[in-house]
Amino acid sequence: MAREKFKKTIEEKGQVIGILVISVLVLIVGLKAVNAYYHQENSVGVLAGLIGNFDIPEGDINMIFYKEDDSGNFSRSYSIPKYGYRFDNTLTTCTTSCALNDTSKACNYSYDDTNKEFTLVSDKRVTCEFYFKKEMTSDIDVYLLKQVDAGEYNHDNKQYTLINNIPAFGYTYDSYVCNNGSTLTFNAETRKVTVAASQRDKCYVYFDKGVDADIVVNVFVQESEGANTYKQVDNIPGGRVYKLSEVRTSSCKDTNDQLSSAGITYDGFINIDNIVSKQECNVYLDLK
Repeated sequence: MAREKFKKTIEEKGQVIGILVISVLVLIVGLKAVNAYYHQENSVGVLAGLIGNFDIPEGDINMIFYKEDDSGNFSRSYSIPKYGYRFDNTLTTCTTSCALNDTSKACNYSYDDTNKEFTLVSDKRVTCEFYFKKEMTSDIDVYLLKQVDAGEYNHDNKQYTLINNIPAFGYTYDSYVCNNGSTLTFNAETRKVTVAASQRDKCYVYFDKGVDADIVVNVFVQESEGANTYKQVDNIPGGRVYKLSEVRTSSCKDTNDQLSSAGITYDGFINIDNIVSKQECNVYLDLK
């Protein structure tokens, strides 16, 4: 006699109280009633998660769910995660060979991401484990940091602060650290960072102040037109027109902290002429 196929569908409905009552009744009436229940083709919500480990007669179909935490570990979930997770079929395991989206196979399953619903069909007892990975805004996060006298981050006995863009002047690339072993390269000509990774990772890129630079340039821009306050920037802000400040004096000093004869001009770019030794320059720009 041909073996009858059993089908179970799981969806996220949120009817936890009713489901718990059903699961208790299942335990009371015994295994034969459980097997009979599985002949029905309807939704059972989180019921499978509650009875998925029970040793019941051939024909039982079980689905067990796991979701990832921030550390990359998986823990048991008694419902299909609704938000912030994605089903990763590469991690699926079943106690017997079971195909995805192939109804010609004796054991097959499908997942509807819109309705958050699994359907598992098999002609013999099977338990499948389905895994949901935590969504991230990016698989690779890169953080840029520049050296300062007093910063909130420590690295190699130096102080750093977070910045939004690679410094345009005054800093040189020093090193990087990636938490999960990714390889990072910095192209000094194009001023771009490239990361080669095989898994999720967070990388920290460190720029040191004037370590090998002949000229260290600190740029300060006027906070608002006519204001007496300036803020230091890593790159001259776009979308605004600046001129060399007539209020604040831009100048350069040598390694002995003496004012030098270097000349500073600005025509959309900062130009420094007459340099005869290593210099550190403070350049002030006013809004036009």
